[in-house]
Amino acid sequence: MKNNNNFIKIGTLLRNNKFRRNQSSSPQNKNDFNFLDLLKNWQKIVGVNMAEHTSPLKFINKKLTIITNHSVYSHQLKFLEKPIIDKIYNLYPALNGKINSIVFLNDSKNFHEKKLIQSKKVKKQSTHKFNKFNPEYIKLNSIAAKKFENIKDQTMRDLLISIYIQSNLKHA
Repeated sequence: MKNNNNFIKIGTLLRNNKFRRNQSSSPQNKNDFNFLDLLKNWQKIVGVNMAEHTSPLKFINKKLTIITNHSVYSHQLKFLEKPIIDKIYNLYPALNGKINSIVFLNDSKNFHEKKLIQSKKVKKQSTHKFNKFNPEYIKLNSIAAKKFENIKDQTMRDLLISIYIQSNLKHA
């Protein structure tokens, strides 16, 4: 796999499935965990009503911290801690056995602000796409297509073109 310079060729990495595109809004791979995915799927875990009043805040040292906008929701969710953990494990098998407890914080003053910030992060992650009509994008796509025209595998060629465009496109 390695050549004389101790570098691994990009083609080898791609053939060995080291890089994959995101296929859906659910977890990319059942063995992966992304906290932003948990935010997106929180409604599936606790239900529509509870999701309006609660939100995951952080996951550190095997403790999942949930922020609520009223102490009643913190109290109610404490009784549902085990079922919530089980639902998270079903959705994210990579976390199985890695959540020791859930901590519930009541912070009605800052709840809406934190929820707004989190929703912006989720939206930014899920909706960021390049404008294919942008003249700079079109130019880079053309250059990349010429650079990688000798690659026969269409999937690999598309991936390399995408990487090239992403690394050279200037963001506003």
